[in-house]
Amino acid sequence: MEQEAVSVSSYCPQLIDGLLQTPDYARAVLGCAFPPLEDDVEMLVSARMERKALLDRRPTCVINVILEEAALGRRIGGAEVMRAQYEHLAACAARPNVVLQVMPTERAEHAGLQGCPLTLVETAEETMLAYMEGNGHSILVSDTSEVGVLARRYAMIRSQALSPEESVALIEQLAGEL
Repeated sequence: MEQEAVSVSSYCPQLIDGLLQTPDYARAVLGCAFPPLEDDVEMLVSARMERKALLDRRPTCVINVILEEAALGRRIGGAEVMRAQYEHLAACAARPNVVLQVMPTERAEHAGLQGCPLTLVETAEETMLAYMEGNGHSILVSDTSEVGVLARRYAMIRSQALSPEESVALIEQLAGEL
């Protein structure tokens, strides 16, 4: 569904959205899974990188990503991997179809504290679906009233996050600190 969507909006409390990950960051994330993924890591990294076709697809897909600042501060893979990841995020944010925002850690209370990653997908038929995952399980929500609640929650999270410009400035600051 993601590859055919007209818009994809995600809230990522712990990790950088897979759609915006570099191969090294994805490899580090997948490499620390438990139980270990062993031989599947490279296959999963490749699959994750194939998702990036959505960034360049025509017709254009609008991509909105909100990252918790804590996800940016977690140095997954070490300083070099994170520096490259920050640079990649800034480059993605410069695309006309990508809006990247950061929820600052200093905002102690916000609508995303219920915790799980959330993705909203709008189809070409203008149907909105929600996808949530965690601990090896995923839920696809299609009930319009439930999706409506999740979409309103996402809108509130988005309004509480830093602006896109402030978000990129923070990411560039983090890159400069490494």
